[in-house]
Amino acid sequence: FCDFQLRSVPFISYEKNVLGKDNVPNGLLTNTPLLDFKLAPSLPFIYRLRKEVSFVNRAEYLSFIDSMLVYAKEKQIRLPGYSLFTRVTPQKYTTWVDDMFMGIPFLIQAALFSNTDADREYYFNDAADQILDFNKIVWDETADLYVHACYSDSDKKMPHWSRANGWGMWAMSEALLYLPENHPHYRKILKHFRKHAKSLIRYQNKRGFWPNVVDYPESRDEVSGTAIFVMAMARGVREKWLDRKIYQPVVEKAWNAIKTQIDRNGTVYNICYGTMCTDDVNYYINRPFYEDDTHGLFAVLFAAMEIHKLEENIGVH
Repeated sequence: FCDFQLRSVPFISYEKNVLGKDNVPNGLLTNTPLLDFKLAPSLPFIYRLRKEVSFVNRAEYLSFIDSMLVYAKEKQIRLPGYSLFTRVTPQKYTTWVDDMFMGIPFLIQAALFSNTDADREYYFNDAADQILDFNKIVWDETADLYVHACYSDSDKKMPHWSRANGWGMWAMSEALLYLPENHPHYRKILKHFRKHAKSLIRYQNKRGFWPNVVDYPESRDEVSGTAIFVMAMARGVREKWLDRKIYQPVVEKAWNAIKTQIDRNGTVYNICYGTMCTDDVNYYINRPFYEDDTHGLFAVLFAAMEIHKLEENIGVH
């Protein structure tokens, strides 16, 4: 993926700047000022740079990641008065839980990749500060769940969409994996991670799934959100952030449910399509579900990896 993307840059640039077109799907990474197409898909680039000291086109990777570090620091819109990344859609300063995942794991990797203590501290602090600020803006204290998003000029409360809650939990788990335990925000993030997990297990249904709208049991069983919860909770059990006696049965039940949605050819079913934000819960309840939607595929893969690590951790093979 990374090498293909870098080889595509001259063609994407020609299409946009000479032909005035913007039709190439992988052009989004170069041309679209949105975390989904900037920092999130840059993760494999920066991860490879961290893990491999020498490879043929490493200089190209470095140049690309340098541009993304500048984007994160200087160009990505942030909510005035807060540290967190925000958006201009559907209106300016709409804060989405999605952006906890689309931005924060990259900041964590940037800290780990940094060559100086100052840069390392900057990126760790930015990631931790953003988590706490997201938890002020899009956390619903009455439900102990994340709302999907929040407008800056409205008190309208959006639904507790499953995958959005997954994005928040995943981002916190990445911070807890790598943030120094003596960081001033580490304990606060851990406390919130545990609070979120405790809230979520109330809504796991008898089939092992979480509904597409977490607190609407009549909404459909949904695979991507369930898979992210499996990933994060299995990680939490393995890292001893969560009580094994309580959460391991939850994780195993959910993983067994997910396996019923994977056929022998590897097709994954019942994944909610990409979703805009709104305060209309029926919009979420009626969203189309697809097979092999990428939002679910990569979530299932990461869930499988964490289940495997958990089984290794407890000696199950």
